[in-house]
Amino acid sequence: MKNKSSAPDWRHRIFMPAAKYIARCLIRMHISANMITITGFLIVTSSALLIVLDREFWAGLMMLAGSLLDGVDGTVAKLTENATKFGAMLDSVLDRLGEGIVLLALIYIAAANEQPLTSVLAGTTIILSFLVSYTRARAEGLGVPCAGGWFTRAERVIVLAIGLLTGFIVPALSIVAVFSLVTFLQRLYTVHEKTKTKI
Repeated sequence: MKNKSSAPDWRHRIFMPAAKYIARCLIRMHISANMITITGFLIVTSSALLIVLDREFWAGLMMLAGSLLDGVDGTVAKLTENATKFGAMLDSVLDRLGEGIVLLALIYIAAANEQPLTSVLAGTTIILSFLVSYTRARAEGLGVPCAGGWFTRAERVIVLAIGLLTGFIVPALSIVAVFSLVTFLQRLYTVHEKTKTKI
């Protein structure tokens, strides 16, 4: 399946023991890493449907559940020694797609409720969150490691899920948008420093 190349940080130190335990259970059930990736994507996508149906609390729970699986698929691939480049690409593409679909659902519901500023905020969040991921992908395509920053996908998912669970979606979107911009600038600066390119 895949071998993720994210830098070791507090997220891995905290969640890796639990991820390994869940991964071993799934391996005993003969569930492959790719199956986990696709299932996680479908769960996250279902949260978008729940948003449209005005079930934001349940949407938040589904988003967390789907993202939890996303944190396990790479561990399954490593433990089964079945990591592949295609698996890594599938994981990344479905991560972006799932996140985009959820934010698109928020744009739709805000527009339906005649909240244009919220729609613009959700649209801005899509652009900035994708920019964070694209910056890393482009940098690594150039051979420059660039996995750091304050707000990676894990933080974005957690904040959005909390916003859905509590009903404070506008503050959640604002936080994600602002810190995604900060993370993009952090990664851009990292690439600049590692390549010593003059601005």
